[in-house]
Amino acid sequence: MFLHAFLFAAIGGEYMSLKTAGNLSKLFDVGGFYQTVNILFMMVAGLFVNGPYALITTAVSVDFGTHGLGRCVLHVGH
Repeated sequence: MFLHAFLFAAIGGEYMSLKTAGNLSKLFDVGGFYQTVNILFMMVAGLFVNGPYALITTAVSVDFGTHGLGRCVLHVGH
């Protein structure tokens, strides 16, 4: 809706030509495509970064829990 209002509004009392409006519309389409590619890339990168991080921190937590180190640390102050 924004693009339609922008392309057919009078700017300084003059309207944009159809060719210029078409070129701007194509520019918006290309920008939308590259934005989609960027978002997909960021999702894949996040999967590859956060996946191993979550596994490592979970494994360390389980390891501390099975050795009883968490209870020792908690009782030091008492």
